[in-house]
Amino acid sequence: MRIVGAAGLTPALDGIHPFNSDVVMSFTSDPRTFTISRFSNGYTYVSSGGQGFALADPGGAYSKVVSPGETDKFLLGQLTIGSGVPLDYVRYTVSTLQIAAVQYCALGVTTALTDFPTAPTVDFTTFALRGIAYDRSSGSLLLYSLEQSGMQFSVDQVSSTVGVTMHLVGNSGSGGTKDFGTFSGTAPLNGITGGYAGTLDSTPNSVTAQFSGAFFGSQAKEFGFAFNLGRMAGSPSDYDLVIIGTAQGTR
Repeated sequence: MRIVGAAGLTPALDGIHPFNSDVVMSFTSDPRTFTISRFSNGYTYVSSGGQGFALADPGGAYSKVVSPGETDKFLLGQLTIGSGVPLDYVRYTVSTLQIAAVQYCALGVTTALTDFPTAPTVDFTTFALRGIAYDRSSGSLLLYSLEQSGMQFSVDQVSSTVGVTMHLVGNSGSGGTKDFGTFSGTAPLNGITGGYAGTLDSTPNSVTAQFSGAFFGSQAKEFGFAFNLGRMAGSPSDYDLVIIGTAQGTR
């Protein structure tokens, strides 16, 4: 998922990329380097310690100096669930580019198509979310994290669909919270990649919302997807609310 914006303004949505398409990531261990290719554009990041990221989750930070005083940043994170247990097979990334873009992605050891559970319904019970909400509904741009949000996620093997419900709650960092509403949707399972991509309906806000992801580990033990949503303030290019992030969990 990708958003584009300028300082002080609510960013604009830049579409959804189904899992295993459009964006390719590769890793080299010596030196520790990530390369991200999106269409014809390539971005290479080298290991850089903190580099401006608060590493609340195990992972690593990478960077690329674009020009004096201007650095692209890339974070590889591993979410923890429940009482702090890290997920085994799925990770997330956040990258910021010099064109004022922010990208979230879910990646990891994907589940083979021949290794999916055979039960008619597969429910996931423990979840974690990371992301950011850009809210300009009050007139000034406010940013919120999404760690206090909740969700449900399941797979219907009979209809080959996934179902997701997210209750997104923002935390301002200074003790303030904001309820952004509940978002639900379904998506068909891709019989070739094992991924899924769909749209979300919202209550009470009328927004455009999308999600895309896959399953990870043996017997689809874990899931992970990226999501974004936006609410128009008036003109087709003017948003007063944009939310972007990743949701992950285990059975």
